[in-house]
Amino acid sequence: MASLHLNNTLSLRLLTIGYISLVCLCLQQIPSAIAGEHPLYTVLILNSYHRGYKWTDDQNAGIEAALKGSVNQNQIYVEYMDADRMVHDEDLHDLYLAYKRKYRGLEFNAVCVTDEPALRFMIDYGPRLFPGAPVAFSGIIYIDESHLKRIHNFTGVRAQPDVKANIDLILRLHPGTKNVVFINEATNEGQRLHEEFLTAMLLFPSLTVQFFEDVDTKEIFRSITKLTRDSVIFYGVFRRDKVGRVFDYREIVTLLSRNTQVPIYSPWDFNLGYGIVGGAMKAGFSQGEAAGMQVLQLLRGAEYETMPEIVKPRNQYIFDYNQLRRFNIGQDKLPENSLIVNGPETLYEKHKNLVHTVMAIFLILLTIISVLLLIIRFKRRTENQLKTSQEKLRSLGRRLAEIEEKAMKNISRELHDEVGQNLTVLGVNLNILRSIIPQKGSDLIESRISDSLTLVKQTTQKVRNLMGMLRSPVLDDYGLVAALQFYSEQYSERTGIAVQVRGPDVRPMIRARCESALFRIVQESLTNVLKHAHATEVIITVDVNNAKLHLSIEDNGQGFDQNQFRETGSQRGWGLATMSERALAVNGSFRVESSPGFGTQVIVEVPV
Repeated sequence: MASLHLNNTLSLRLLTIGYISLVCLCLQQIPSAIAGEHPLYTVLILNSYHRGYKWTDDQNAGIEAALKGSVNQNQIYVEYMDADRMVHDEDLHDLYLAYKRKYRGLEFNAVCVTDEPALRFMIDYGPRLFPGAPVAFSGIIYIDESHLKRIHNFTGVRAQPDVKANIDLILRLHPGTKNVVFINEATNEGQRLHEEFLTAMLLFPSLTVQFFEDVDTKEIFRSITKLTRDSVIFYGVFRRDKVGRVFDYREIVTLLSRNTQVPIYSPWDFNLGYGIVGGAMKAGFSQGEAAGMQVLQLLRGAEYETMPEIVKPRNQYIFDYNQLRRFNIGQDKLPENSLIVNGPETLYEKHKNLVHTVMAIFLILLTIISVLLLIIRFKRRTENQLKTSQEKLRSLGRRLAEIEEKAMKNISRELHDEVGQNLTVLGVNLNILRSIIPQKGSDLIESRISDSLTLVKQTTQKVRNLMGMLRSPVLDDYGLVAALQFYSEQYSERTGIAVQVRGPDVRPMIRARCESALFRIVQESLTNVLKHAHATEVIITVDVNNAKLHLSIEDNGQGFDQNQFRETGSQRGWGLATMSERALAVNGSFRVESSPGFGTQVIVEVPV
């Protein structure tokens, strides 16, 4: 019972785990909300720079992640100003006219802007382009809050870098640092960062500072090649040099890293992977996500006056694994909860698709195994119920056999004690009558008396035969083998089939109930021989070997196909089933060996 309970619990747990896993996999494929349930909000995302610039792409992804589930994807419009390539004020005015034509008749519920050029564009042109639409900005290094007060519906997220935290980090990882090289561009954003840098460096009077701003990149490369090991580069933003060359962020960082042997730190996460060691960084995704959450609050009816105008997401310490190895920086020196990127691929990352496939197969197999365990559990329970029913039927069969045997014994005794004695007395009386009737003139009476005596004799013989069929008195008095011999002789006289009984006296070895069962099996077997076998000879063998009594009834008849007696309704099949049940009732075994044309042998074995 304990094993069955354990199997049941295991199967239920496996099934629960399998189905929860499958449900989780299915839910990942279902959209977070049905499109028709979303309010029909229309949102514009206006980016300062071009598609493919990681800082811009990350902010976009963060905004869309925040809006997902609340604003339909097809109701989000995205524009890229490509401000790095705009050198004249007329370019902005032309862009304003282009947007005015493009979005004529379309009313935006909110506008998200990324970085300073797009914010300035919305301050100057937004009220005419999208009147009344609230604006949420992100990626802004510095903004004059008093400047925003003249515009009613602007709020957003500052990306002001934490220069002090980065200098503290540099001194922690490179305690021998004496010189900080600051590389930055001469733009409005660059100037804001320059001011933040100067303010922070006042806290570190022991450090010397070297500036590279508004210079030719060739001069930067020549200078950083000569830097000594007590120097560290702090890289801000550099997209355009003094002579007007425009650089992709990946290109400029890669060139800086190749031309110097000192570590480079930056406050922006999009520079990672191209030669930056790391830093206390602002993440573009977090910036965009925070701005997107503010837009959602406005769309859901939040009062504009109750919302903070500027949100400052916390810094995240992020490092490049390859640069840590390059400058021999141990991970144990990093701040707590630091994030390391570009590390060696784990086994999972290397074989992600294979792992997912194996997991899916595992879940399917787990479900199949769970179902099979439930089926096995049901089958075992059914088998146990069937076994219990069979035991009850066999117990009932044994009880009925005992009652039947007892009834036959009583009837046989009554026939012997009452009917037999009465027939005996009747015969005696008839003989007395014969003796007292005169010899002459009594032929008719003599004839009647003789007929009566013959009938009495025949009836007596039939009663004896019936008594033998019901319960052989020889079985009770002399045992199984003697009873079989006596019954076989009677059987042969009635049927003409020769029967031989072979074997020793086994009476002391077996119980009376077992003797009765074996005797009834022989009776049923001989009845089958007479009805079906067309045999001329039967051999009954009784033997005791290895604490078992072996009984064999073998005939030389026509035999039969053993599968036929199993057919429902087959008379022979029911007879064999009855013999089998009698053997099982005394803890014995029963089998039949037969084939067409080669006779039949019934074999019974019971313990002694």
